[in-house]
Amino acid sequence: MRTAVKKNARRQELLEQIYPMIDQVGYESLTVRGICTSLGISTGTFYHYFPEKADLLLAFFAGIDDFYQQEVLPRFGPDEAANLDRFIHSYGVYCQRVGAGVCRCLTSAPAHDSKRNYLSESRPISQILEELMIRGAASGRFTCPFPPEQCARMVMISVRGHGSDWAKRGGEYNLIRSLDDYALLLRIALGCRP
Repeated sequence: MRTAVKKNARRQELLEQIYPMIDQVGYESLTVRGICTSLGISTGTFYHYFPEKADLLLAFFAGIDDFYQQEVLPRFGPDEAANLDRFIHSYGVYCQRVGAGVCRCLTSAPAHDSKRNYLSESRPISQILEELMIRGAASGRFTCPFPPEQCARMVMISVRGHGSDWAKRGGEYNLIRSLDDYALLLRIALGCRP
């Protein structure tokens, strides 16, 4: 058990050192050899934690899922409109934490490859939003002409779109403020008052 905890901690440490590299050169231009040289590790060490470079993408998606499960969901309260605000706001917090390069990966990675579906609606981040929208509709807090599952998908696409724009512009504006403005607009569209 301790070995698994140590391995996960070391893997996370390596990821946090890789984030700025992706901001500098982009994921596509980043090579395993370049990562290893910059971090002073062997390629064997890299492959021990990431069997292939594409596993970095998987780690990025797992990272945002973990963030929502561990840091966002526990802070939800009884007001689903406030929870929706928190969900949207937190996307900006996470993107700013990991940087524009990683955010660009999260928002523009291929939807799937031969092994994975990166945008699966069964991922935790999507499930958290969908459940929130279902509760909000069931309680009458949200009024929307579409089923809550469809609303959740629309919100997720919009939030990712904000992240994509911010990343493409190199993180030059305040993503959190932009998402907070979007959350206010969405509240009004869903029939909620600020």
